[in-house]
Amino acid sequence: MKIGYFDCFAGASGDMMLGALVDAGWAIADLKATFAKIPLGGYTVAHEDVRKGLLRALQVHLHIDAREHTAERNLHDILELLQASSLDEDVIARSARLFTRLAEVEGRMHGVAPDAVHFHEVGAVDSILDVVGVVAGLKALGIERLVCSPVNVGGCPPIRTRHGWWPIPGPATLDLMRDKPIYAREGMGETLTPTGALLLSELAEAFGPIPAMRIERVGYGAGRRDTDIPNVLRLIVGDDVSPEQESTATVIETTIDDMNPQLYGHVAAALFAAGALDVTLTPVQMKKGRPGHVLSVLTEAVSHTPLLDIIFRETTTIGVRTHEVGRVKLERTIERVETPWGAVRVKVAFWQGRAVNRSPEYEDCLRLATAAGVPVKQVMDSAGSAGS
Repeated sequence: MKIGYFDCFAGASGDMMLGALVDAGWAIADLKATFAKIPLGGYTVAHEDVRKGLLRALQVHLHIDAREHTAERNLHDILELLQASSLDEDVIARSARLFTRLAEVEGRMHGVAPDAVHFHEVGAVDSILDVVGVVAGLKALGIERLVCSPVNVGGCPPIRTRHGWWPIPGPATLDLMRDKPIYAREGMGETLTPTGALLLSELAEAFGPIPAMRIERVGYGAGRRDTDIPNVLRLIVGDDVSPEQESTATVIETTIDDMNPQLYGHVAAALFAAGALDVTLTPVQMKKGRPGHVLSVLTEAVSHTPLLDIIFRETTTIGVRTHEVGRVKLERTIERVETPWGAVRVKVAFWQGRAVNRSPEYEDCLRLATAAGVPVKQVMDSAGSAGS
């Protein structure tokens, strides 16, 4: 399993996360291509190597037109923007979930319904790009599990914003980090932004020390200010080195015979974005000879409510079955092998210390095959046999 670890000794913000993702290997051209899929204008993207204290880091600059920078959008506006984009379904679903969560928190802070919240800073172009960019960047790097350190939230007297005086950390930031480990370092100003708090609190599976991992790469994303502590966010990317593990999980399933099959792809993407470990669809024959499908969802989450919300809202079912199952997870590592068309990542699975499966990363093979004009299976065959 590919693990990402955000080391937040100087806090976190959306642009720091983007910088860390690019510095850890996400091509800046791919970041720009992702942004181009969103029907937004009024901005340019640049990047540069900078020094923060003794550390080199990569800084991503989003230059926003003055008029766009002050734009205010509500939740409906942002969800419409995402649906009008050409982003991948799972990126749309996960980004929509993040903004919905933010609307709930902001609504609670201001005493209004989530749909009535007008996002200010987080509704502006740069914050929308930050959220979508981080979701897409984690996917592009193949990070399957995100872990985060305790977060430095900074600290200073209240500051003046265009909406009046505001304490640091802000109320929404603190609400988003509820039940998460934080600490303050006086004199640093605001080190954890609302966008940073939203992304960390919703995307990180755990908060604590660096998990057991074999380090593959490290990225440093720079913040805008200079502080006593180097103002950077460190992203460590590597492979889980824990041996095969036994665990339990829950299967949620339902049988459906009256739903438009075009909807199943969207449902699966939404379930994955909500944390499902696996989603499968099995054709079955139901009463009166009608064809149907069994939708099965595998999860290790203690609360099944987010998955059930999607199933009942997005499908035509009126009930589900649940049962607990045992799982055995093999140790996995990632190798980089050379093919005639370029390097490909290969996932290698081990059972009792022996390599039993080698699986080339499909996206790598597709990219190389497209560039060379050869069949994807030819690249996959070459990668699968290399290094074995």
